[in-house]
Amino acid sequence: MDTHIRKILIVGGGTSGWLSAAYLQRALGATVEITLVESKRIGRVGVGEATIPTLRATMDFLGYPDELWMPRVGATYKAAIRFVSWSQNPNPRVSDSYWHPFISRPEPFARPYEKPFFPEIGQGVSLLQYGLKRRLDGSTQSIAEMLTPTPALCMAKRSPRHPSDESLSEVWAYHIDAHRFADFLEEKTKERGVRHIVDDVVDADCNENGSLRSVRTSGGLRLEADLFLDCTGFRGMLINRTLEEPFISDGNKLLCDSAVAIPCESDPARDGLEPFTTATALDHGWTWNIPLLHRTGCGYVYSRQFTSPGKAEEELRAHLGHRAGDTSPLHLRMRVGYTQNAWVKNCIAIGLSASFIEPLESTGIFLTEHALAALISLFPDRRFDAATTRKYNAMVRDMYEEARDFVMLHYLVSRRDDTEFWKASREAIDIPDTLGEKLAFFQTRLPTLDVLKVTIFRDFNYTCILDGNHKLPPTPHPLLRHIGDSAGERALTTIQQRTNSLLEHLPTHYDYLTQMANSPDSIQPRATKNGLA
Repeated sequence: MDTHIRKILIVGGGTSGWLSAAYLQRALGATVEITLVESKRIGRVGVGEATIPTLRATMDFLGYPDELWMPRVGATYKAAIRFVSWSQNPNPRVSDSYWHPFISRPEPFARPYEKPFFPEIGQGVSLLQYGLKRRLDGSTQSIAEMLTPTPALCMAKRSPRHPSDESLSEVWAYHIDAHRFADFLEEKTKERGVRHIVDDVVDADCNENGSLRSVRTSGGLRLEADLFLDCTGFRGMLINRTLEEPFISDGNKLLCDSAVAIPCESDPARDGLEPFTTATALDHGWTWNIPLLHRTGCGYVYSRQFTSPGKAEEELRAHLGHRAGDTSPLHLRMRVGYTQNAWVKNCIAIGLSASFIEPLESTGIFLTEHALAALISLFPDRRFDAATTRKYNAMVRDMYEEARDFVMLHYLVSRRDDTEFWKASREAIDIPDTLGEKLAFFQTRLPTLDVLKVTIFRDFNYTCILDGNHKLPPTPHPLLRHIGDSAGERALTTIQQRTNSLLEHLPTHYDYLTQMANSPDSIQPRATKNGLA
């Protein structure tokens, strides 16, 4: 009996829907008929405009080099996150900010972190540990500033890419206009043969065994498939409503449950273009500042337990000042948590229908990338064996929990206590055992790869957050006293020399992107793993 998957139906568009369509079409080609049905009546959320470096590998896989898609969507590069006013109560006389730079280029599914990123300086001790020693000895440079060129490049508004010499390029992710990005994927994916239906899905039918058989639309269509992807966002129309798979709230772990977004005008030709996201802590949450070529994405992630949408908007407008203008805001209520099993029978939830974590570390699109890569790795036939389903659900749940715990860390190590929100973010939440064990270890030792459950966030990532909030352990690694300082000092000198070279040779972020947008032939597209589109 032929048990191959022949038809896939994706319900819902937006970034998760069209990225799913593009990914599956690229992986499966013409062997499967892929249809995406979406309603134009239901708006896209579209506030997640920052990413992590996995998107570069994903776009390579899809066959779309930066030079092809970035100008189309007004995208910019992102090399780091700058956190402002997270580590102490606001004080206009004291500068309070720290950096979380990118240092590696992870694949969306593979586990690339089996080896340390930083060189060893003796006895298996990482340069990261020597950075801690320097800090404890009184260095005013953060470990991120010591060990990577990225903070200096960000402050100088340099592009992380060089137009002709890849040896000068650093690590990058992207800032994207989510609406334009989805539109680009829609156009290109339809060109590659994905069927697109604009209609409202109103109901779903199930087989006798409880699996999905078809969906029905308001236009009278009955769409059947072997495999269904639920990309309906917070509604979870198929996975939660039809199949009644429960959604597990994590509102007792992360208090921010709402957002208000206000796009701001910008003038990068006059002011330059920052190659980083800024996350600024306010009274009841934090704001994002995401520079695009055509505008700046701004918004406020907050907790309704401590303030109202109206007051949150007032707080955001006061923070933005004249930049906010008279632009109408977009208010959102966020469903924080995860669907207990993202894969149930022949239905898989992708994107917001599967899980949501506030966008502090830009993991939203990454979780979709990871889910799609896991799906291809474990791609089923129509028997949908239970072992495969269990493995997939465990993989996506583990990744969600790791990302959630890392975001929680930012609040738990913050020293702010000026509002009830900041107090509750440390004192009135449920700390998972996995994160509690890490926090206990960090009180005495710097994070190391062998004590972390590492998939996406490494020892360096944890160290940046601890260092930025003045929560480094009180003593350096004991082996350092047996190694000496010479190897560590040589490594830091090499990093500083590279920083100086990059500052001299890298173009500004704005100049690079303007050249890319206005003269695409002057920047040769780099080859992707699967060729150029």
